[in-house]
Amino acid sequence: MSQPPSANDGQSHDELVIAADRAAQRGDVAGARRILERATMDAAALPDTWLKLAAMCKAGGDDVAAHGAVDGALRSDPLHFVALLFKASLMERSGNARAGEAYGNALAQRPAGTLPAQIAATVAHAEAVYRAY
Repeated sequence: MSQPPSANDGQSHDELVIAADRAAQRGDVAGARRILERATMDAAALPDTWLKLAAMCKAGGDDVAAHGAVDGALRSDPLHFVALLFKASLMERSGNARAGEAYGNALAQRPAGTLPAQIAATVAHAEAVYRAY
């Protein structure tokens, strides 16, 4: 379902996300980040848009901005499994001693069933860090 145009130069949220995906595919991390920052200015920004922004911030070496973007996703959906995992990962990366607890919080929201292959290794790591916590 497409979202209506916003104050983003007449581009809809979906159009901005598509443009950001194209920029990221070209390797233009900074360009994708700028577009996603515009997309998240929309009140209707979805958690996945915030998470894409977080990924671009992290890829650009800006963990502080990545934290902020993950927090945006969690404001939109406080129990979003991937957002909680991403937050715990950033906490671990920064040496935060509460990363294990954060991984536990994420794992408590793990959806039932088989996880996509691209996230399985992250979940296995989260389980290991949580067990050691």
